[in-house]
Amino acid sequence: MKLLLLPIIFALLGFVFSSKQFIRNYNKLSPYTGLVVYYAILFVVIWVLQKVGLVIGGESFTSLRQAIGSIFVIFAFFVIVDWESCWVNYVTKNHCDESKVSNVYMMSEDGALFDLWSKVIKNKNTVRLFTYVLSPFLLCLIGLLLLNTHVGPNLSVLN
Repeated sequence: MKLLLLPIIFALLGFVFSSKQFIRNYNKLSPYTGLVVYYAILFVVIWVLQKVGLVIGGESFTSLRQAIGSIFVIFAFFVIVDWESCWVNYVTKNHCDESKVSNVYMMSEDGALFDLWSKVIKNKNTVRLFTYVLSPFLLCLIGLLLLNTHVGPNLSVLN
């Protein structure tokens, strides 16, 4: 039965998160708020998996610090492979008209970072480098430092 627990939970989450009501309400959120909600859900799932014995690479993940580190690494990875930002629209359609896409589309990791960097930097190619190169590098580095059990304080408050 324990083998079926995670697939059943995923099926229930899929049912809820794909419902029209959830998507319509989620679409009302700003891109940043939506991304925070998304990562809160992801964090809770990782934390629960830790509590039921998550093991990666032969190492048990049990601390809050490791859960946060996992989130940083996951975020960095999805910045690189999501391709849901104004940059992608600039490259493929030569413009980014945010009024023609749903807020959910802009709630991606790269979408939020590209928008954030665009508020500070005006050159789109420089924004691309900050979004897809510098940010993932720094986020992944921070995540790995948090995942490393031999570096920094152990934030095992929730154990």
